[in-house]
Amino acid sequence: YFARASSGVAGAWFSLLQGSAKGDMFSWAKSIEKLMGNNLEPLPQPLRDVLKECLDKDPANRPESFHAVMQRLRHVATIEQTTKDADAKQQEQNRADRAQNRRGE
Repeated sequence: YFARASSGVAGAWFSLLQGSAKGDMFSWAKSIEKLMGNNLEPLPQPLRDVLKECLDKDPANRPESFHAVMQRLRHVATIEQTTKDADAKQQEQNRADRAQNRRGE
C-alpha cells in the first residue's frame, strides 16, 4: 500500500500528514484546485489565499508544511468565529433596545 500511496495525489496527502516539503504543499493545493474544477472562487477568501501561496511557482514563497497551513487556517477560523459571536451579541442587543423603545413609546 505504501508504494502506491507514495505517488500522485494520495502520496501528496500522505506526505503532508508527516509535515512534508514545500513541493508537497504545491501538490496538495493543486489537487484541491483540480477538485474545484480549477476555480477556487467558491472557497472562503482565507483558504484561497493559503492555496495560492501553496501554488506559488517559487518554492521559497510556499508554506513550510501542512502544519503551518493548518495553524494559519485555525487562526483565521478563530477570528471569524469571534466576529460571528460579536455580531450575534450586537444583534441581540439591538433587538433588546428596539423592544425597550417600543415599550417606552
